[in-house]
Amino acid sequence: MDFKFNRLARVQYANDEIHQQYEGDGLTGHDTLIIGCAYKNDFWLSLWVDMGVGGLPVAMRHQSDNEITVTAIYHKTSFAAKLTDTEIAVLFNHVFDNPGQIDIIKE
Repeated sequence: MDFKFNRLARVQYANDEIHQQYEGDGLTGHDTLIIGCAYKNDFWLSLWVDMGVGGLPVAMRHQSDNEITVTAIYHKTSFAAKLTDTEIAVLFNHVFDNPGQIDIIKE
C-alpha cells in the first residue's frame, strides 16, 4: 500500500487487552498507531495495529466524509479485546477536534 502521511501517533488504552493476542501465558506487545495526513482542505486518518512483522489496517476516515471504513481483516482477526465501530468513531472525532495532538514535533 502506497500512501502519503504527515501525522503519526501511538494510541494507549486503559484496557491492556485491546489489540493484543494471547501468547503463552501473556499478551503480545502490539502497538496501535494513528497514521494521518493533513491536507490544505481535509484531514485523513487511519488506524493500524503494528504487529511487529507487519501492520493490520483497522479503519480510515476523511474528516470531510462522515463515513468510517472499518476493514474486513480487522473484523476477522482475533484479539483479546477490540474497539467497537463506535469507539473507533469517538477516537477519530477526538483527533479531528484536537489535531495538534498528532502533529509531528521537529526538534
